[in-house]
Amino acid sequence: MGKVYEPILEVLSDHVPHRIGDILEKTADKGINYSSLISALVILMSKGSLALAQECDAALIRQCQGLNREILKRTVSGQGISYMASPVTGSGVFMGQIPQLLVSALSEKKAEHVQESLENYLQALFSKAKVTLNVNGKSCGALSAEGKEEIRRQTERFVSSLPLYRNLHLL
Repeated sequence: MGKVYEPILEVLSDHVPHRIGDILEKTADKGINYSSLISALVILMSKGSLALAQECDAALIRQCQGLNREILKRTVSGQGISYMASPVTGSGVFMGQIPQLLVSALSEKKAEHVQESLENYLQALFSKAKVTLNVNGKSCGALSAEGKEEIRRQTERFVSSLPLYRNLHLL
């Protein structure tokens, strides 16, 4: 990546909101000036790698949680949308079906924050519903070796994204 992006992404790697002045202060020793910081932030935002954040109160968080509960109900019934509401960004945040099913499992206490528990939940859910997974253009059952590996991979990605999802108030 470039000399400019690495220090900025390092500061942002904790997945919590940062003020531009704080980012500038933390990257100044790496030669990042205001102009290059703003240019990099604009590019990261246009790529969807970064979003503006706002302070949010309890009422806004509750409103988004209510909307997200409805989105998750629809996802579980097969009629979901690929976004959830974040009070932090004030917008929809892309989240595919499998991560939404895992958020639902955690919020309804059907699974623990442990990867193995989440994998078992998905395998049982997909097997019961006779869901086939598309792995590299090939359909496979949830209990096949390929299906289990795809569920493991998706669950691992989800678990690594939990800090981000929590900070966006999606969980």
